[in-house]
Amino acid sequence: MMASRVYVTLRTDESSRARLLAYIGVSYGIGMAIGPAIGGLIGIYSFIFSALGSLASVFIIHRYLENVPPSPISDLPKVETPPSKQEEDENVVEENVISTTINTPNPPSPTLSRTKGNSICDLEPFRRVLKRKGVLSLLFVKVLLGMAAAMIYSILPIVAVEKFQLQQHEVGFLMSYFGVLTVIVQGWLVGWATRHYSDSVITRICMIGMTLSLLALSLVSNMIQMCIIFVPCLVFGTLFSNVNTAQLTKVVPREDAGTIISLDMGIASGVRVFSPSIGSNLIEKFGFPAIGGSSFFLALIGVILLEAGFITAKKHE
Repeated sequence: MMASRVYVTLRTDESSRARLLAYIGVSYGIGMAIGPAIGGLIGIYSFIFSALGSLASVFIIHRYLENVPPSPISDLPKVETPPSKQEEDENVVEENVISTTINTPNPPSPTLSRTKGNSICDLEPFRRVLKRKGVLSLLFVKVLLGMAAAMIYSILPIVAVEKFQLQQHEVGFLMSYFGVLTVIVQGWLVGWATRHYSDSVITRICMIGMTLSLLALSLVSNMIQMCIIFVPCLVFGTLFSNVNTAQLTKVVPREDAGTIISLDMGIASGVRVFSPSIGSNLIEKFGFPAIGGSSFFLALIGVILLEAGFITAKKHE
């Protein structure tokens, strides 16, 4: 997913980036729509068939990737950063070793020093993009809304079974329903919205709309109400996520697209790691309304920060 987003970012301009990034979500959403439905049906007989289906999907992906043309990353200018004090000292040592080697008849074998720039865990690109104006605020608000949405979505199958007494195959169809909604939003609505409105307007509408939707979601009493109220919640959340990612790629240089997208997806993954445990604990102690109330509170903080001018996104020139 991250590699595909970087690939699309490098091959698109800013005006169409959010729409084309959304198409990646369309592909993912189609899989989320078909996969749970098929898995729920064949899981009735044996989960071995579900595992074999997943293995077949991985094989198909591997075969397809061989035909994808390379990205133009080699054409990007290299980012030069000033050498640190340690690197300057190492350069001086290397120059002294070379001078000694030339002037000494039988020089000793020099000790191999650490190769510059070969560190596996190089944090300099991350520090560089985080210093860009607007990056931290965009990432922070994504954490708030991402946590708000993930707490609801991650425990949804549990709520469907324990609170609304759905069967296994019915839960699969429910998740497919949400997957179809995601495909519709990312395949059509994101492109339409980005053509008619600016990123800042879309962000404001989505954050306010999602806050109100989460408040309504905390008051549902049956599955029909949840399916209805979840529609605006998913629409606003999906729109916000795509536009926010596009904004992040616009505030950094093009050569830093991979770094900022890795940060974006890393934060999203981290949110998905903690949100299920937080959600399950809230349900166990306070019941389902506590999930919607907590999500509403997080989204409300994001709206307050937005209206206070904390969230800025100045395009990189």
